[in-house]
Amino acid sequence: LVDPHVTEYCLVMSSKKHYLTLCSAHGDRFGMVLPFTGNQALVFSQSKTIRRKDAKIDKQKDPSITCVGSKTHLTLANLQENQKYYLDLFALNRQSNLTYIYGTTSMIRKLLSDSLKLYVTPCGGAIDIYVSLKNETILRRRNIEGFGRLIIENPKIGSRYYIKILSSNKEELRRISGVEVS
Repeated sequence: LVDPHVTEYCLVMSSKKHYLTLCSAHGDRFGMVLPFTGNQALVFSQSKTIRRKDAKIDKQKDPSITCVGSKTHLTLANLQENQKYYLDLFALNRQSNLTYIYGTTSMIRKLLSDSLKLYVTPCGGAIDIYVSLKNETILRRRNIEGFGRLIIENPKIGSRYYIKILSSNKEELRRISGVEVS
């Protein structure tokens, strides 16, 4: 049974395999660091520093381990198209220090559409809308009243699109109370 007040979650994402324990995922991610033997001439504090340097984190290394605390949602970003991913969710009980696998699944990241759709609803008057990418206007619509649908064909994945919304005329500027874009 999961007690939400004392449970934290970690998601392990791999393109190679499922993990049955969080320890095995940590071992593959950071490598196994063996303890120093007593006859080595390193002070304990120095050995910690050396271990930290050896275990530098590479963001692209497989598996990816993301701990989100008590949050129950996470957005996965920068997934490769047509790549299979194995997702394993681990629950960590802070009171008992017990870690166990809570759920597991796999998925293939597919491109859902070759277009990006924007739905616009001006509240109170007509608007003009401009969508730009890298300072170049790629889409322009004038006098949208009530409801408007804009479609960007073949959007560039990972690019940032800017939406500029203006009142169609200065008299209507006072009447517009907001614009909803979804």
